[in-house]
Parts: sequence; C-alpha cells; structure tokens
Amino acid sequence: MIGIVGCPLDDPKAETGSQEPPPPPPPPVRTGVQMSGNPTGTATGEGDGFASTPAQDWIDEHGETPGEKIKVTVTVTDGWIEEVIIPNGDESPDFGWKVIANAKSVIWAKNTFDLTQADIDVTSTSTYTSKGIIEAGKNALNQILFPSVSLSKDILVMAPGGTETLDAIVSTGGTVTWSSNKSSVATVDVSTGVVTAVSEGFALITATHVRDGGDNITAQCLVAVVIPD
Repeated sequence: MIGIVGCPLDDPKAETGSQEPPPPPPPPVRTGVQMSGNPTGTATGEGDGFASTPAQDWIDEHGETPGEKIKVTVTVTDGWIEEVIIPNGDESPDFGWKVIANAKSVIWAKNTFDLTQADIDVTSTSTYTSKGIIEAGKNALNQILFPSVSLSKDILVMAPGGTETLDAIVSTGGTVTWSSNKSSVATVDVSTGVVTAVSEGFALITATHVRDGGDNITAQCLVAVVIPD
C-alpha cells in the first residue's frame, strides 16, 4: 500500500498556497520643509482650471461656456500637509483625473503648493488643471496660515428681553466660543452665539477661535440695547 503524505486535495491551500494580499506601498518620502509657526487647520480654495478657463478654440469646438472653478481642500497639522482633496468636477474627463492623482502625492511630499508646472503636469493638455490646482491650493494654505473670523452682524440694536443669533465663519473651519464684556447689558450663550438683551446700554460680544499651536483669533459685535419709546 502506498500512502500519500500531505494536505488533502480538497484543501485550497494545498493547491494554491496562502493568498495573502501584498502590503500597501510606502508613502512618498517627504522632501519639503515644515511651515513656519506649525499651523493647523482645514480650508478650501478655488482656482481657474481647464473647465473655467479653456482655450477659445476648445469653446468654439464644443460650444460650451466655462464650468466651475477647481476646488482644493487642504488639511494641515502642525505645519505639515496631511490631506489634499481635489474633486475632478468639470475638469477634462480625459486628462483631469491623471494630473489630480499625480498632484496629491507631489504636494504631500513637498509640503507646498508653490510648484512649477512640470512638478505636477503629466500631459500638456492638463496645463490648465495644473495651474488651477496650484492657485486653489495656495488660496487654501493662505487661509490656514492667516486665518480669520467674521460675524454675520457687526452691530445689533435690541430691546430688553429680545434675542438674536450671531453666526461666526472661521476661514479654516472649526468652532468658536462666545463671551460678553458686560453681561448686565447683554449675555451670550458660550457655544451657540445666542445674544439676549438684558438692560439699556452697550456691550461687546466676542467670538474667539482657539487655534492649536497658534494665537487665538477673534471678531466682535457691538450690541446696543435701547428701551423702545
């Protein structure tokens, strides 16, 4: 009698071996320089790309008007670009996706949008897309490097007992906290920005955005509480 040593034939591993997926490729090596001040934040910028500024002969051929601008959303943590989101949008369906895919890795590795066309262009027909990505990315980074807070209203005139809601827009996203310099005149909810008039007089309502690793930024609204005639 001849015996067969090994795994049974109905065991898939006996025929093909273990089919473990290959490990993911390593991320590109960073060759850039950490941004001064180690800023942190997320912002979206816009730029003129292929769809918004195509050549006139392309417009004549296709009979279409320019589309939407390129939008680039950038997330920076401690001075390093961590994520770049570039929707294809109206960009050339034949070439836009190629330069977008290439741009993400290059921007991440160099930690900047201050690139020459050759750095992220993969084909001459993607020139407009390349320039739009650079323009939009720089715009987003400027918002992170020089953040701002704006309020829906600069002045409120209210009667005692009345309420108003202030909205704060932070260029880098995130939340704010609210405070009043004279709660005897007007109070404000620390998280919602709802202002309540208390008594006649003037008060300053301040919205403060606390930045990680940077100076806080603020915006103010003057509240005048008057007694109706």
